[in-house]
Amino acid sequence: MTKAEDKADDNRLRWETVAIVPLVAETAAVSKRFRTTGRVRVKVRTETERRMLIEELAGQEIEIQRVPRNELIEAIPEVRTENGTTIIPLVQEQLVVEKRLVLVEEVRLHRVHTKQTVTVPVDLRAERADIEHIEVQPQERPSRS
Repeated sequence: MTKAEDKADDNRLRWETVAIVPLVAETAAVSKRFRTTGRVRVKVRTETERRMLIEELAGQEIEIQRVPRNELIEAIPEVRTENGTTIIPLVQEQLVVEKRLVLVEEVRLHRVHTKQTVTVPVDLRAERADIEHIEVQPQERPSRS
């Protein structure tokens, strides 16, 4: 064998004797457990309290006044307002040898402002919660996840 062949055989032996080393890794697993440390009982009750509400109510009333007029007129008058009073003319046709308008009466509407204090009983409800703590021995149970 020649020197070149010996070198090739040495290289081949070096590659064939390579060792395989396994790699190792650690892993961690996490789990959860439910643990009952106490309990609470909640009772809800409704209380009713009667109170008197006092409120002032504002409103309007209409006073109606009928004023007879019996006047001859040439045209139908318009509805008008004078000093806060609404005047509605009522007209009637009368048959004569000729037709003419006669103002028979006016209806006058006058606004009167009123205020009144009223007392109304009302029932007001409110919920209250009574909370009771109950001691228990801690118990563990596996997690659902």
